[in-house]
Amino acid sequence: DEILSSEITHQINRPFWIDTVGNSNIIEVRVQLEGKVLRAFVRRSQAYASNTHIFLIWMVGTSLVLLMIAIPFLRNQIRPILTLAEAAESFGKGRPMPLDFRPRGAEEVRRAGFAFIQMRERIERQLEQRTAMLSGVSHDLR
Repeated sequence: DEILSSEITHQINRPFWIDTVGNSNIIEVRVQLEGKVLRAFVRRSQAYASNTHIFLIWMVGTSLVLLMIAIPFLRNQIRPILTLAEAAESFGKGRPMPLDFRPRGAEEVRRAGFAFIQMRERIERQLEQRTAMLSGVSHDLR
């Protein structure tokens, strides 16, 4: 209603009154003339610009563009996490870690990858030390 009022004020320099509360399909506009009042009944669709379809087209178009940008970006962010998960799974099952594994991606994923490599090295050292110790104990028991 404020936009309609400001537009009428911009177009004519006379006192006016707008009734938008009555019938939902019709707007009554009264304009004060020289000793008379001009009453105009206008369909609501003519008084207000209906740009809903244009708005929806812009919303859908913008969403599609952002989706086309987001999908490759997210794939690039997820790929290093999947590689880290595969390396951890291989190590957990006692298989050698993939040769092409190197921490990459976002800083957090790289930090997790380096921490995984250090953890794997510590566990392997501990296993070697335990094996050497058990071998020595076994040899001493004979």
